[in-house]
Amino acid sequence: MSATASGDDTIHGTMDVVGNLSISNGTLSGSSVYGKLNAGDDTTLPVELSTFTAAYINSASTLNWTTQSESNNLGWNVYRSETEDFAAGSVQNADLIDGAGTTSEPTDYTFTNPYPAVGGNCYWYWLESVTLSVESEMFGPVCLIIPYGHGNNDGLPFFRPLSMC
Repeated sequence: MSATASGDDTIHGTMDVVGNLSISNGTLSGSSVYGKLNAGDDTTLPVELSTFTAAYINSASTLNWTTQSESNNLGWNVYRSETEDFAAGSVQNADLIDGAGTTSEPTDYTFTNPYPAVGGNCYWYWLESVTLSVESEMFGPVCLIIPYGHGNNDGLPFFRPLSMC
């Protein structure tokens, strides 16, 4: 990152993060491997995500997430990879998961992955929020470790503390 400061405490510079993101005259813009970003001082984020967790419940990988607000959110895609590399992942949902459109109220979502998982493996999950103007924003990843002998856990959830990377 390179930056210069002016007398009014404004920082001008460029920051490269898996793509080309820059801050110039108070505006963050550019692109990354996760999509196009163009946000100024008065731009609100399409989605304010407050939680994103994964659990192995009743022999299935289940994702839960909550938004605090959404603006023109058309819906969601879920991606999974066996590595922390997003490029190695694939979409898990057959159809776009409906978003809440525009709301300032919290919205809860649940997705149960229809694809099998192997006990002992760690699966990485990402969420993609898609706006009505077909722009996207990525969240995650979270890692879910499938317990050995999955399906034999007496219906009890298997939770692992997750962190967003």
